[in-house]
Amino acid sequence: MGYNATIEGTWNGEDVKVRGRKVVGRTALEVGYVVSSQAKLLINNVTGLLASSIHVRSMGGGSMPESPGKYGSGKNFYTARPIQDPDSDNEVFVGTSVSYAPWVEFGTRRHEALPFLRPSLDLAKGRVLTITKKNARYEFKEYMRETGVYE
Repeated sequence: MGYNATIEGTWNGEDVKVRGRKVVGRTALEVGYVVSSQAKLLINNVTGLLASSIHVRSMGGGSMPESPGKYGSGKNFYTARPIQDPDSDNEVFVGTSVSYAPWVEFGTRRHEALPFLRPSLDLAKGRVLTITKKNARYEFKEYMRETGVYE
């Protein structure tokens, strides 16, 4: 006694790869926003320059809006510059181009460290899986509907 079955399917591997890359890119950008938002909350800054200079940059998914401006006057004059763009897709940079930011983050001989980026990254790491699941559900739910597998 035997049983024969024929299973037919369609290979949609390339489409799945494209959608997977979208999930990764969207997730990376959202995690960058989490880091940026949390860092701005952690900064104890009188002028607001450091907090306002934190930006998220992404080659594959866009960037946070930024408008470089001029701050201060006289010898304290500073022109805000955006941070550099990433070199590859699905890579996100979060940071600031303010010259004194490393001294705030890591401290000096005279001032204790007041970290804002590293703790923000630690917080964001705990949210990566949740954000990835949300983005995957959204992207692949649309895929399943388009292919007629999921109604």
